[in-house]
Amino acid sequence: MNDIEKNSSEAIKSHELLIKISHTINKDCFALAVVLKNIRDKKLFLSLDYDTFESYCELSEANISYSQAKKFILVYERWIETYGHKIEEIADIPMEKLYIASSQANSDNQAEWLEKARTLPRDELRAETPGSPQKYRQVTCPYCGKEFPVKNVNKMD
Repeated sequence: MNDIEKNSSEAIKSHELLIKISHTINKDCFALAVVLKNIRDKKLFLSLDYDTFESYCELSEANISYSQAKKFILVYERWIETYGHKIEEIADIPMEKLYIASSQANSDNQAEWLEKARTLPRDELRAETPGSPQKYRQVTCPYCGKEFPVKNVNKMD
């Protein structure tokens, strides 16, 4: 076996392992969402001497930001409770992409947005949402009328 074949074999094995771990992480994120939702909805954080769910998230050993907790809960409520999907059915989709899609999904188009979340790269999915800077390849200055290309400053290459 030459080096190219050896590297190719290793690349395939590594890629398959990455996908398996990614699906496990996504399932764990849903499990985390269920626990966080229970703590929030039943105000269990009060019994742990926290005044608010936000302070529980930020200050406890849970070590999760309040905004991340809200995202996980929203994704769970939207896709599992509201639209009735099974976790196993959507565990292949990263939570961030489900969150982006949930901002546009409703009962009539949720299947379409779920498919977009499953198939589109994150940047393209964001570009599908209204107001996304990716939708506008250039902007016009309201003062001078000059057009400027839009650059994605958040993208790390």
